[in-house]
Amino acid sequence: MGTSRTSLITGVYIILGLYMLGFNNADETTSKLAYTAGNKTQAEQLAKTGVSLAMLKLYTYTPASSYSHFSTQSASSMGGSVDYNASIEAGLASDERQVVATGTIGSGDNEVQVTMTAIVHYNSGRWEIDRSFIE
Repeated sequence: MGTSRTSLITGVYIILGLYMLGFNNADETTSKLAYTAGNKTQAEQLAKTGVSLAMLKLYTYTPASSYSHFSTQSASSMGGSVDYNASIEAGLASDERQVVATGTIGSGDNEVQVTMTAIVHYNSGRWEIDRSFIE
C-alpha cells in the first residue's frame, strides 16, 4: 500500500512539473512576442516622427519649388534612430513630394526597422500629408 501511494504521489508531482515547464515555455514565448511588438511600435513612432521632421524641414522651402527636397537626414532619441528625406518623384504633381522615414530600434538580432512613406503636398502656405503607408 505504501509503495503504490508513493508511486501515485511521484506521478502527480511529475505531471505538475511538466505542466509548470509548459507554462514557463509559454511565458517565455509571450514575453518575446511582447518585446518584439513593443520594438515595432517604437520603430513605427520613430518613423512617424521622421515624417514630421521632414515636413518641418520642407517648411523652409515655402512655397513649393523645384528646390523643396533634401537628401537623407538623421536623428536619434532614446535608443533609436530615424533617417528621413524628401524627394521629387516622377508622376507626382509639381507641389507634391515623397517623404520616406525609417525608424530603427534595437541592434543586432533584436533590431527592428519600420519605414513610412508619405506623399505630401503644398496647400495654402503649408505642407500637408496627402497619403501615407507603413512597411
